[in-house]
Amino acid sequence: MKYIMLGVPMGQGVRHFPVIFPDLFSHEQMAEAAQLLPGLANSSVVSAGLCNIDVTCYGDSPSLQRASRSVDTRIINTYSLLHGFADLADLPPGLQSLVPHKESHHD
Repeated sequence: MKYIMLGVPMGQGVRHFPVIFPDLFSHEQMAEAAQLLPGLANSSVVSAGLCNIDVTCYGDSPSLQRASRSVDTRIINTYSLLHGFADLADLPPGLQSLVPHKESHHD
């Protein structure tokens, strides 16, 4: 995953807003898109890079009328490995062979 950290002037200080996104987008694209949002027009990018995340998805969005799904946690936490697919079985066959598999040991 990639991130940008936006700094937004607030009173005497600066409030920082992290934006985490898939590597499909460039840092520049995400910065430009974020700065179009209300309240972020005066923001500046203070840092950017790559990140590892450990997310637990929960709750819902009343404004979108959508709830979190249990699979969302897995998709986000495995994005760097599975690129947005929920499971190895969802990968196109040509990509499945590129993912290292854990060997199971039977006693």
